[in-house]
Amino acid sequence: INSNDRKYAYVVWKLSDDSKDLRLRSVNRDVIPKEKKNSTAVAKFLEENANNPDLLGEEIQFNKET
Repeated sequence: INSNDRKYAYVVWKLSDDSKDLRLRSVNRDVIPKEKKNSTAVAKFLEENANNPDLLGEEIQFNKET
């Protein structure tokens, strides 16, 4: 669904209660069918496939330094 003028990134994020740790997992683009050509179709696909273990990539963690 990327185009020359727009780029999309779908991620799942979790912020710790103390707001010091942020964890991100991006959607594996290889799981999304090429026929899903707009953000509405992709969002619907993601909702319908939320339990697919291959949907999300590795978790990345960011820590807030004080």
